[in-house]
Amino acid sequence: MVYLTVDWSVPERKARRVVEDALGSLPDLGFKFYVVEEDGPVTGPWLISRGWTKYPGGNGSLLWFERGSRIETEYLPGHSGTEPIIRKTLAMWGRSPSQR
Repeated sequence: MVYLTVDWSVPERKARRVVEDALGSLPDLGFKFYVVEEDGPVTGPWLISRGWTKYPGGNGSLLWFERGSRIETEYLPGHSGTEPIIRKTLAMWGRSPSQR
């Protein structure tokens, strides 16, 4: 799971709190969580190469990846709240790896 941060956005700060709350509500599912600069010199081009067309949005978007491919996105977590993040994460990774 990748959270997109920027230094210049107020909506991103709001989204950050929502994402932190959602992650704190999830059980340990064994996934890795990264925070990356959406407009960083390395991460920006990497995101674009993965189909990120909203660059740079500054919304604190959240991306779910599996085996290097983006499988889900929450574009506006600051507006949608914790429930969609929890629901999407559990739907994708709520089972043990042997059950997937």
